[in-house]
Amino acid sequence: MRDELRDSLWRYDAMTGIVDWSNPDDPGREERDLAAYGRDYGLIRYPDGKDYTCYARIVRFLTEVCGHSYEEALEALIEHIREQPSMPRTGLDAEADARAIRARGGNIIEALLSLKIGRLIAGDDPEAVEFNWRVARTLTRLTNGTGKDYGNDR
Repeated sequence: MRDELRDSLWRYDAMTGIVDWSNPDDPGREERDLAAYGRDYGLIRYPDGKDYTCYARIVRFLTEVCGHSYEEALEALIEHIREQPSMPRTGLDAEADARAIRARGGNIIEALLSLKIGRLIAGDDPEAVEFNWRVARTLTRLTNGTGKDYGNDR
């Protein structure tokens, strides 16, 4: 990954508070970025009160704010996330995850793109990819607010 991409990923992580990092060439940029871009590109608050990373927002930040191409931003994000230590999730419930995403009332297209990026990150983990697909399929059938599942009856 090019240094400029790695710096942009660090910039995003610093803006959102994921890491404590400051660019020595531009002190205070994290706070300025958060004020300018946090609403559109920052972490997403779910109904459980926790903030979560949205892969689609990171790719958008890398392309729209930092000026990288979509292709290189996506590849860099996948590499960056795969480099991070992770714990396997337990108690997975695709329907609950989909309902939590929908209950948040956010941008459904952004959520579906994040799920797609999650599948790309999971890569060779068939269980993670399949779980992600179940969340995406369930999410596409839910309406905002009602929780009704339209299934395949349309």
